Amino acid sequence: MSEENITTDVKQEEGTKPEPNDIPRSRLNEVITERNQLRDSLKTFELKEEDAKKAKLQEEEKWQELN
Repeated sequence: MSEENITTDVKQEEGTKPEPNDIPRSRLNEVITERNQLRDSLKTFELKEEDAKKAKLQEEEKWQELN
């Protein structure tokens, strides 16, 4: 039996290890909390806009009834 040199598709050189995650978990939690607050604010804003449109349409219908 002879030894064969096997080449692989995966890099196995030094320096190909993944970099350590330097972001502290507390900062990650802050960003997630901020994102969730912004999502809630956006939902609230969208609901207010929708309610304003409904109120405007109802008001227009009343004006149409008077004419």
